[in-house]
Amino acid sequence: DPASGKVIVPSGVQLDPQAQPLTPLLLQLFGDRILYTKDVGLPPSVSPSDWRDIGPRLGIAWTPAPKTVVRSGYGIFYAFPDTNLLNNTVVTVPFVLNSQIFNDRPPVAPARTFGNFFQGAPIAAANPNPGQPCSYGMVLLSCDTPSMTSALVHLRQQYTQQWNFTIEREIASRVALRVAYVGARTVRLQQGERRNDPAPGPGAIQARRPFPQWGAIGLQEWQGKGTYEALQTSIDVRDWHGLTLMASYVRGKCMDTGTDDSGAPLMQLVNLNYAPCDFDQLNTGSASFNYG
Repeated sequence: DPASGKVIVPSGVQLDPQAQPLTPLLLQLFGDRILYTKDVGLPPSVSPSDWRDIGPRLGIAWTPAPKTVVRSGYGIFYAFPDTNLLNNTVVTVPFVLNSQIFNDRPPVAPARTFGNFFQGAPIAAANPNPGQPCSYGMVLLSCDTPSMTSALVHLRQQYTQQWNFTIEREIASRVALRVAYVGARTVRLQQGERRNDPAPGPGAIQARRPFPQWGAIGLQEWQGKGTYEALQTSIDVRDWHGLTLMASYVRGKCMDTGTDDSGAPLMQLVNLNYAPCDFDQLNTGSASFNYG
């Protein structure tokens, strides 16, 4: 929840305080950074259902002359989020706490052993001065700044508008030629974004973050965009003196704001990230035949 800077988790049985050995401790230390769905008027699914996903489709076919057919169509198609973007935000509700510590390097003898690698240091600690501000200016139960991966509450499902205009012509008794213009526009393209990178400037990094109580924040959001336009041509030969042939040529262009962008661009740079898709192919051709 960007307004409060807190994580929203399901109320009730979905959050079992005894789910993991560390869950009671983490709830105690980070309870002031958590909101529950029942307290903010949200369903247990967190994100409310969206009843605006209407997907009309329209197609026409016309024969203006013998051996010629003109076809055209338009439709809106919704896509369920894939590539595990949502699952990565709920590996274990609500905590997956990792701590990275390095052993001493040569020529110093390693002081940490597998038997006592953390040397008694807790993986998370309470505010050493309860009731007093942390170094970044906020009064919290713990001054630790864990990283977070999550998603915005009100998600809108991505969709693609598709359209085409095709002319098909029989140029011989067993030969047909097809020429088509095909276009598509994807709206609310799923994309991971970094929401808590510090602004440039002097001073401590943590105090310059938009949400100083957190470390890096990776939010799965649906505000990207993509377009595709192509000229598609094909020729079909069906059993002409024993030859069956299918051949096609496509000249197309795909643009988007980040193809499954694992680099997670800064929120401010998403629109500047509009460029050819990773899988963009300007020219594509194929042919297959059977003769006998």
